Parts: sequence; C-alpha cells; structure tokens
Amino acid sequence: MKKTLAAITATIALAACESTSSLPYTVSTQNVLAAQAALTAADATLSVGSFTASAGVQKPTCRMMGQLDVAPGKDLATFIRDALEAELFQTGRLQSGSVPINGAIERVEVDSFGTGSWIIDARVFSDANPQGYRVSSTYPFSSSFSAYSACQNAATAFNPAVQALLSEIVTHPQFASLAR
Repeated sequence: MKKTLAAITATIALAACESTSSLPYTVSTQNVLAAQAALTAADATLSVGSFTASAGVQKPTCRMMGQLDVAPGKDLATFIRDALEAELFQTGRLQSGSVPINGAIERVEVDSFGTGSWIIDARVFSDANPQGYRVSSTYPFSSSFSAYSACQNAATAFNPAVQALLSEIVTHPQFASLAR
C-alpha cells in the first residue's frame, strides 16, 4: 500500500514538471492584407509601442503538465507585441517615429478539456486614440484524453490563437484611428 502510494506520488510529481513548448510565431497573410488595406485607405503609418500584461496574466498551465512555454524566451505580452510588429512590418506601413500602438493583454486562458480553446483579451490604444478599443478572441483546437497530447495540442494552437487575436485588432473599425 505504501509502495503504491509512493509510486503514484512520484508519477504525479514527475508529470507536473514536464513542459510543453510552441513554435515561433508565423505571420498571417490575411492579417497583413487587412491591416494594409485599413492603413492604406487612411494613408497612415504607425509603429508598435509597448505591450504589457494585466495583473494575473501569467504563462498558462495545462493539466498536470505544468507551464506551457507558448512564448519561447519571452513573456506573453512581448510575444504578442512582436507578432503584431511582424505582421505590420509586412504591410509596408510600419515606420519608426510614427504614432505607436500600445496594448494591454488582459486575459490569456487555455482549456485543454473537451474541445480545447484559447481565450485572449486585449486592449489597444495610442496617443491618437487614447481610449482605444478592446478585442477578445476565442480559438478552438482539438484536445485529447491524454494530458501530454492535450497540452501539446494547446501549445501548438497558441500561434493561431495569437493570429486570431491580431485579426480582431487589425479588422476592428477603429484600427486606422490608432494611427491618425
């Protein structure tokens, strides 16, 4: 009985120490085209300023696997900021010295049970539009019964979840107002 309990405790402790990593961010062509259209129509350029994470936003954990390393080498806010900058660079409308877009990541949650999903909420603003606007994105992904597979699927789904969030940002009717 004691050996069984010790074996179960050791298994749980070892499983809780595993970590699952995602891949580097990949630019979304649809987001680039949407941002380019909005900025070209407004004849605007912009830059990307600072992004912060609200209190309570931390690297997500998944089941008993521990932290998901979804932003390799970066915190979540910096990863999302850099992803936005990479997409805006592709528009040809990113210009140093232009009005910077800033952001606050307000929620990052992962659910790896049942139909998995990422929920990411953010507020973006600039000196040109200090009130800015809020966006929320829910990105579903296939989960798994096994904790390892479910958490790996969650980590893999983080990049498309960030693409979905950035889509909400650049397709928002007030996006070009951030650059004016």
